[in-house]
Amino acid sequence: MKQCRQFMFIGVLCAALFLLSGCGRVAVGNDLPAHSVSAALPASDGSATSDVPPEAEPEENPYRISGLTLTGEAVDSANGDVELLGRLAPDAETEEGYFTLSQLYDLSNGKLAALYSLSDRQINISEGDAWDIANVKEYLAIYDWETGQVERTVALPEADEINFSYVEQSGSLLWSWTQHSDGTLSALCYDDSLNLVTELECSGELFGCITEDGRWLYYVEDGTLLRRATDGSGAGTAVSLQRNFSVSYLDGIFSGEDGVQYAILYGMAGDLQYYDAVVNLDTGEFLYLRETGAATLYADNGVLVVSTSSLEENDASYTVFTGQEPATYTWDEEEAISLEVLADRQLLFYKTEWSEEGSTVRLGLYDQEHNPVSSTSFSVEEQYVWLCGTPVLLPEENALLIPIQGDSLALYFYRWDYTTGTGGMEGLEVSEAVYADPMIADVTESWDPAYFQPQDCPEELADLRAEADALEEQYGLTIYLSDECRNFLGSYAITALSDHDTVAYALEILEEELAKYPEGFFRQFECQWLEGIELYLAGSIIGIGDGVLDYAGGLQTTSDSHIVLAVDCCNPEDLRTALHHEISHAIEIRLLFSDAGGVDEEVWNELNPSSQQFGDCYTYSYETFGYEEFYSFVYDLTTSRDVYFIDTYSLTFPTEDRARLFENVMSDSSTVDWAACPNLRAKLNYYAECIRAGFDTAGWEDVPWEAWLEADALDGAA
Repeated sequence: MKQCRQFMFIGVLCAALFLLSGCGRVAVGNDLPAHSVSAALPASDGSATSDVPPEAEPEENPYRISGLTLTGEAVDSANGDVELLGRLAPDAETEEGYFTLSQLYDLSNGKLAALYSLSDRQINISEGDAWDIANVKEYLAIYDWETGQVERTVALPEADEINFSYVEQSGSLLWSWTQHSDGTLSALCYDDSLNLVTELECSGELFGCITEDGRWLYYVEDGTLLRRATDGSGAGTAVSLQRNFSVSYLDGIFSGEDGVQYAILYGMAGDLQYYDAVVNLDTGEFLYLRETGAATLYADNGVLVVSTSSLEENDASYTVFTGQEPATYTWDEEEAISLEVLADRQLLFYKTEWSEEGSTVRLGLYDQEHNPVSSTSFSVEEQYVWLCGTPVLLPEENALLIPIQGDSLALYFYRWDYTTGTGGMEGLEVSEAVYADPMIADVTESWDPAYFQPQDCPEELADLRAEADALEEQYGLTIYLSDECRNFLGSYAITALSDHDTVAYALEILEEELAKYPEGFFRQFECQWLEGIELYLAGSIIGIGDGVLDYAGGLQTTSDSHIVLAVDCCNPEDLRTALHHEISHAIEIRLLFSDAGGVDEEVWNELNPSSQQFGDCYTYSYETFGYEEFYSFVYDLTTSRDVYFIDTYSLTFPTEDRARLFENVMSDSSTVDWAACPNLRAKLNYYAECIRAGFDTAGWEDVPWEAWLEADALDGAA
């Protein structure tokens, strides 16, 4: 009986369950595509019937799937009975199309759920555009391994209607998440028979997480952690946290021994640095706050796992909280050991060892009290293999179903009877959880990160907003004022400048400086996927990352297909040079999208001095403003005019060197005697030639950065 059920299991799992519902509609009972096989289906009244006696061998491949091989072969293993139930070829298909297994879900009620996809062409992950070309449709299906029946299948939302989607398990519930192209979220909740239980919609920015009991949905919006009931009643309410913390991501929910729910968060604390955190969702208390990178935290089947590693000492560990006292699993090997938490909170450690002759899979099972249960190893005739989805428990069999994929993209399904094995995984040691570093970092509460959430322009600046709108229309860029500027851009935090007179003066200067550019210049930043320039007339620009300035006069980055420029306008007179400096950085980005392909750095470096010690002259760091060896070539450090650089900041990066030249030639208060500095002119003129090669220059006359171009060309001709 057991052997027959295994055959039926793999046949239904890999063929009927995955493929019979390829018509794209909810299917139950006899409401299935015409090529279904009655032996795998429940009767229309819901009772389980079969035309094949339970003891009989199933006919080979009854599901009309090419590429499915049922084996039932015992394989050589070091410990425990391991059996290869079946194999799916990489090009397996049915009358509905090619298919791909994404994940298996153990519902712990004698049923198994599977997420799979059908496509109109074979998906080959080695082809970068395969997913884009194929017409892919995703499905969920439920299989009852006690009766051998496919109970129900359901088609998930069409890919062309959404931005992203994924499926999450919460106890016996399955949640199909969809992030729509307009940024909103929706979720469909199915019970363990794939009946639709709840439909939810919310305005969150990223997918949410469901508590283990399925009652609460948590999600993030504008840096705030929100929660709402999953029965659809009520709107989202903010979770009150006991310290300033702007949430960027919700990385998971897990349950404590006392039933309290905890959230794993990633975000910014009051010192404007990023941290990983664990928070009690009832009290808002922080139980863990460490700088990002100290460890990796995630939730798996309601369990908290903390993964750490030390490349210097070549060791790694998992600390696991399963409801008992936490324990740390460590090993001292170069190859990584991976961990999956099973539905009953047992821990399965696994490792794959690769070779040209074939791969070896090593498994180690531990109970909730962190005691070893069993271990084994077995071989797969593929050079590279990996687990394809979380292994699932087979109830009443004390066995695991282990899906494995090989480098040929074939799928293998193994059954491991772990009762016949003993001992823990070789090389894995278990100890009490001990933390050498404090669980809560010492954070200086200088800011409330919530301040940096963008707001509408204040009503008292409405007249200035109208002026900015007129400049946008005239020049073809987008301008942000006052509270609109609050944001995090790259590795900097942007503050708002809201004093009416100061903002008015900044707009006056902006209008004067933009007028220096050729007509239509800024509209040329709309090309390929670039959608133009966004300009922030900001307050302070505060560095919050490693390797950046503490405060910057301006910055350039890209966001949402725009080139974003921010300039510090606290002292509006500084806006003149800062604006042109950042526009130079924007030009560099625009040149990369031209046929010319940007500045040739080899040609640029030929215009600079060099040395045997450093090679080229740049430090490529904002922490070191140039090497002293080159200071004699810096304009403001020498009386000689045999100079190559405006100042020491020009010695950080080539792009900063060019931006210093550009801002200087565009400023009415230029500090450079260009006529007396041929090396500076040569660099400026080469940059001007690159700009001409990358832009449509029709109608360009008296362009400021080309002031020396013709004169130098004439001198060269003479």
